[in-house]
Amino acid sequence: MNERIEETGWFLPSLDVLVFDKIKSEEKVRKTFSLNKGVGKALDAFAAGHKLNKQDIIELALWDLFRKYN
Repeated sequence: MNERIEETGWFLPSLDVLVFDKIKSEEKVRKTFSLNKGVGKALDAFAAGHKLNKQDIIELALWDLFRKYN
């Protein structure tokens, strides 16, 4: 499971640590959005497989997107 994710350069075993390092306990704002079924299923499976909160995964992915394209 030491597969490297090329887009981010992160290793999967350290992902849970990165979630807690990157997403501090900050005030949260509620947003509602829709995902296509395939992405939703992949998110559910990824969250369950890594025992992570889906909200944290989405927040981390967005921060990574902003970092890359800002």
